Amino acid sequence: MRKKRNPQCSMELHYVPHEICSQLSGISQWLDAHPQFNDWIYEDLSSGDKQNTGRNGLSAESVLRAALLKQYLNCDYDYLSFV
Repeated sequence: MRKKRNPQCSMELHYVPHEICSQLSGISQWLDAHPQFNDWIYEDLSSGDKQNTGRNGLSAESVLRAALLKQYLNCDYDYLSFV
């Protein structure tokens, strides 16, 4: 079963004084302040689920953050899996 949220280590623990890191940290803080986006993504991802079988998918929060990072870096998911 897919989860809405799977808590991860904060980016603040590994902060590097670089413009990109500052921007990504700001995006992360904004997403943390607006958890309703996780709810919307979860509803969209769960709308077609008919069975609770197979492996659990990424959490809704991870899907949202990966999609935003993909757009930010202007890359495809294959490249993103190695970043």
